[in-house]
Amino acid sequence: MDTDNKPNNYMKITGIINTIFKPQKMLKKTRIKLHNTLALSALLYSSENWTIKARYARRITTAEIKYRRNTAGSTWTKYKTNIETAKEVNITPVLDKIQEYRRNWLQHMNRMACNRLLRILKNYRPTGRRNQRRPLKRFLDVCGTGMGQQVDHLPAR
Repeated sequence: MDTDNKPNNYMKITGIINTIFKPQKMLKKTRIKLHNTLALSALLYSSENWTIKARYARRITTAEIKYRRNTAGSTWTKYKTNIETAKEVNITPVLDKIQEYRRNWLQHMNRMACNRLLRILKNYRPTGRRNQRRPLKRFLDVCGTGMGQQVDHLPAR
């Protein structure tokens, strides 16, 4: 599936930016623009429909923190926390952007006409028997919350 490759591609692109465009030789502003243009656009393409697994969220966050620390020019010997480097670099966390994309997509789907296929499928409840295992996560289950948390405030279907 394409979502399996997205975190890998994001990590490759941020690694390339870190190795080719050294923070000592390039302005932070330029590195942030490169990140937003190359890495974020590759990761966020069609991200509004994902159900992100916890391991992918961890990998994305790790790659993002590594990139931010490198952009800020901080090493492990400087003992800066990740929060301090995030404030210094001022990059919005990727998982927050994915949540924003999801909220926008859900609002867009709610504005659609009731006879549109996407709106019908959003509220579709299949009949019949299910397999005896943990049910798969759906878009509405993870839409308005953090990664992996359950939704209690969505309207009844």
